[in-house]
Amino acid sequence: MAAKAVGSDIDWLVNADDLAAYTSAIANAILNRMFAEGLSGLKTALTSNNRGESGGRGSGGGSAAQAQCAQLLGTAAYNDCVSSIQAGMDMREFQKNTLITMIDDELSYQNQLLGAKQATLTILNQSADILKQLGDCQGSISINLAPTQSSASTTMSQIAQIQSDIIALQMKQQEIKSITDIRQIPALWSQVSGVVKPAVTQSLALSAQQETTQKQQKMDAYQGQLDACKSEQNNP
Repeated sequence: MAAKAVGSDIDWLVNADDLAAYTSAIANAILNRMFAEGLSGLKTALTSNNRGESGGRGSGGGSAAQAQCAQLLGTAAYNDCVSSIQAGMDMREFQKNTLITMIDDELSYQNQLLGAKQATLTILNQSADILKQLGDCQGSISINLAPTQSSASTTMSQIAQIQSDIIALQMKQQEIKSITDIRQIPALWSQVSGVVKPAVTQSLALSAQQETTQKQQKMDAYQGQLDACKSEQNNP
């Protein structure tokens, strides 16, 4: 799967000139794949009118509650699920509350991701401007200009996708909150729980923040080269 995810950016990778750029390209490829095959499914789900009839009220027994919560085994929600079912909560009501919380967490990390990508785009655009000036100063186009412009274009597309995903998440969460017939919840659980992965998005947000730092360092280096070139011209 990783190979396929990276495959879409292989041309850019061939031109990557250091480990930081390589890591950044990997992160971008993962983002592209996630958004293409992940949250895009949620947008399709927005128009779905599926209704689930499964679920039911727990008997309060430990084994029965554990059986109903088995799908959450290994997650932070498992113990809360068992306790809630043992206390008499309907499994579908627990699923509804969990979905709302899950989307809250996802939205938080999506906004962090968006902020990092927007900061990166600003830096890339500034870097491209510096590189153009450097090319003029040196009398030849910088070899870093085209990759920087390409990266800016990719980042711009990612920002648009993240913004679209945020809107989709907000709409889906509002739909879940408005449901009063909990028989509808299992179908929504099936649609959303497999797509919304806050831990994955948190990791992507952290990677995007690291990318911003790397791009800033590169921009500072380009500015240093430009300053040096101008200084040489002013003091031949």
